[in-house]
Amino acid sequence: MSLWVIIPLLLLVGALVGYVIYRQMQERRLVERRLSLNPSGKDDALLFSNRLADVFNDQERIRKYLEKDSELALAVWRAGFRTHQQRALMFALVAILPLVLATAAALWLLSVGTEGNNLLYAAGMAILGFLLPKKLIVGRAEARMKRLSDELSLFMQMLRILFDSGLAVEQALRVLVIEGRKVLPELGYELDTALRRAEQGLSLESELQTTAAALDHPEFTDIVVVLRQMLTQGGSAKSSLTKMIEVMNGKRLTDLQEKVSKLSAKMTIVMVVFFFPALVILIAGPGFISLADAFS
Repeated sequence: MSLWVIIPLLLLVGALVGYVIYRQMQERRLVERRLSLNPSGKDDALLFSNRLADVFNDQERIRKYLEKDSELALAVWRAGFRTHQQRALMFALVAILPLVLATAAALWLLSVGTEGNNLLYAAGMAILGFLLPKKLIVGRAEARMKRLSDELSLFMQMLRILFDSGLAVEQALRVLVIEGRKVLPELGYELDTALRRAEQGLSLESELQTTAAALDHPEFTDIVVVLRQMLTQGGSAKSSLTKMIEVMNGKRLTDLQEKVSKLSAKMTIVMVVFFFPALVILIAGPGFISLADAFS
């Protein structure tokens, strides 16, 4: 099949999908006008994302797609894509962006021709379309894991205080999820998911283990091990949490010292490049000028 046939077909499919979503948005706005509501642009954006998720909401296909790429599956879980709508939007990004960039590259190539390096640029744009979605998801996952790591120290300290006040493990976790949502947003989201499943009759211990295994975060896994031990065997975790807090603070201090040492090395390079030449000119400049005058 030639390129002149593929491009119109792709444009036709994109136009049909856009028309269906546009018609659904128009119907919603018509209903809101009849009910005397005031639709906003934010609601329209939310409606568009919901309709786009409905178009790509094939969970079996998404599951098979993630099974082929373990790195992407881990990044999707770490990024917080848990609901069907979020996973469908992720799949839409993975499916649409390569198609859009490949179509744009083909149209650009048809307009400018294949002379010179145009073919190479078009191939690079198409390859970028396949690599960029995964890069965006992995970047979001890494940023979220960094925020989760920053919350762990405060989480353990608050957890130790709640245990000292006499609360059980599940009660303490619920208090942290409800009251500490603003200071522990990422951990609260993870724990809230496990607690909701526990409310449905599942074991809180198994849900915490599943969450820790899916995130694959060493420090969070250590905390979950302590919580699971308290759920199964009981007892106090004050000493364990205290040691974990000390280890975590020591690791943060080491990381901070490493960053300071790297910053010192970078500042040394800056001084050698910018300050040292000026210093040499200032100190040795008069001598060179005198020598030049003497030889002249």
